[in-house]
Amino acid sequence: MVMAAATRKIVNIEVATEAAAPSVRLADAHDVASPSPARSQQEALEALWAHEASLDLEPQRWSARRTFAFITLTCGGFWAAVILLAIHFLK
Repeated sequence: MVMAAATRKIVNIEVATEAAAPSVRLADAHDVASPSPARSQQEALEALWAHEASLDLEPQRWSARRTFAFITLTCGGFWAAVILLAIHFLK
């Protein structure tokens, strides 16, 4: 008797879920497109890059020495932190 009541509740939930489900309609050629924030940002970036390309600006690049120093300090800082944390937690 308890099993029948449990089964009945599950059936009722499934029926209610199917009745509340929204209908889905595919777009056709006559539908109006909605504005997309992502698309507008992409178009703004494309216009900005096209403007910068028309100015023939030299891209700013780091020297090899500066790049090596940045990598060394960043990786060295990371490994120093890992070693200090390992020493702290393994004591």
